[in-house]
Amino acid sequence: MKIIELPSKEWGDLTPEDFGGKRAEKTVCIVRYGGMGDMIQVSSLFPLFKKQGYRVCVNVTERGENILKSDPNVDELLLQKTDQVPVDRLTPYWEKLEKCFDKFVQLSESIEGTLLLTPERHEMIRGERVLVDGSKDYNLSKEEIHEKYNVNYMERTHDIAGLPYEFLPKFYPTDEEIKIAKKKRKKIKSKYLILWTLSGSSVHKVYPWTDAVMSRILMSRKDVSFVTVGDSLCELLEVGWEQE
Repeated sequence: MKIIELPSKEWGDLTPEDFGGKRAEKTVCIVRYGGMGDMIQVSSLFPLFKKQGYRVCVNVTERGENILKSDPNVDELLLQKTDQVPVDRLTPYWEKLEKCFDKFVQLSESIEGTLLLTPERHEMIRGERVLVDGSKDYNLSKEEIHEKYNVNYMERTHDIAGLPYEFLPKFYPTDEEIKIAKKKRKKIKSKYLILWTLSGSSVHKVYPWTDAVMSRILMSRKDVSFVTVGDSLCELLEVGWEQE
């Protein structure tokens, strides 16, 4: 896999050469800057584009690189630092980037910006303060919201990419990651193992009843163990379980 790291320049100073130039082979560029779950969702597109004869380039930040660096259906990663391009400059930035590829699929905010309803939220687009789509209908009735926004995320992603509903999301761990996982599993003697992700990429994704659920299961089952995963902030959620 080829990894192209954007140089530390102002977004307006980036040139086609910094992006890797106009691709000589038929290539699709997929833009997604989200976290781990977002990367696994978008991975469903890669084998379908490969089937159509495209080389696959994915424009990601550091978190995306960690998940996709071992995906055999990805030919290139175009890596930029988080927030390297200001939010209000992303649209003209993508217009520059798009010229280097035969096909361009922009998935940034494709779910959270259009399907997740939030209180009034604005973003700067082309220097103007614009109301985000997902904020416009926040106060509709439950029935109205369900009718307009009860959309399958995978279907929406494939629709944007112009691909059929053949869903193939997959994470490809490295050989070293598999080795580490097997070693950890061998140390745990319980028949069943539950992997519990303590939080997503934002604090609102913390499940507040984690301790209650874990304690209830552990009191009623002797053949179950938990492995908790998360970032450094999630260590706060593990307090009290150190000796368990």
